Amino acid sequence: RLEPLADGKGFDAKLVAHDETILSNGLYVDEITLTPSESQPLRFGLLEVPLPPGASVEPSTWGVNISNLGGNAEPLSFARDEYSEGDLSYQVPIPELKEPKVVRQLLRFAERGEFNLPASRYFRMYQPGAKAMTDQGQPSHWRVE
Repeated sequence: RLEPLADGKGFDAKLVAHDETILSNGLYVDEITLTPSESQPLRFGLLEVPLPPGASVEPSTWGVNISNLGGNAEPLSFARDEYSEGDLSYQVPIPELKEPKVVRQLLRFAERGEFNLPASRYFRMYQPGAKAMTDQGQPSHWRVE
């Protein structure tokens, strides 16, 4: 969850627990770390992240400064990955994965309710059977108020 700084020049990131309620009037950072298990780079992959109804990727991130993101106490400029937003999901192309990569998107939530979402997945574009899923493929439960 992003909370505005007192000086108005950015946000402070606060970790949201798995069972914590998401506020529909808040701004959040969705952070996913991809870690390859082999020494051989994975090429031409796609990260697909499900979103609950009413959630969307915030398109305007230019100049957004966030402190305490990824364990970093220094303010960070939000680096934008290319993404495409689909129905109830967003996708991020990963041209090459040879070392751990952190993908972050700003999210807003417009619908209230409780939602069970499928796991996020990374798969190789030309070998779709070569895939990885978050939390061993278990669905996640989201509560938005």
